[in-house]
Amino acid sequence: VLESPEVDAVALDAALETLNTASHKLAEVVYQEAQQQAGAEEGAAPPPPEAGTSDDDKKD
Repeated sequence: VLESPEVDAVALDAALETLNTASHKLAEVVYQEAQQQAGAEEGAAPPPPEAGTSDDDKKD
């Protein structure tokens, strides 16, 4: 029977955070490319909403 190696929780958390960040960046690229492709096929599509903004920010 093989003994399981000890897992460094801090290193595991850091690796998980790195993986999540990379996953989000990849999702953004895929989304942007899909929007560009759809825009080229159907005409210009509106840009996606910016993160952290709302309609309240636009009112003066």
